[in-house]
Amino acid sequence: KYVLFPCSAVSSTGFLEHLPSLFKESNVQGRYALRWAVQAVAYAEVSSKDNSRDAAKMAVQLYGKALAALSESLGRQGKPPDDHDLMTVVILDIFEVRYTKIRYE
Repeated sequence: KYVLFPCSAVSSTGFLEHLPSLFKESNVQGRYALRWAVQAVAYAEVSSKDNSRDAAKMAVQLYGKALAALSESLGRQGKPPDDHDLMTVVILDIFEVRYTKIRYE
């Protein structure tokens, strides 16, 4: 839903078009934040469409895991923030803006 590829060479670039490329290195140790952030948004989307409390609860749990993993990644001594960290922040922002009103209780 959030990744739109350009139709031709003259089209404007899609929103979050580089997100899929960040998943090509899928088994890099310690890179969990972005995966959990994307899953949190996906579950939140399901929750908002289906009014599912279970999906909402899972979304919030994954959001918390993504925040913790991002904090760990950004807190590593000598490691500059990378594209995964930046995209995680963007995806978490989408979650916060669009889905902070979901009910999970």
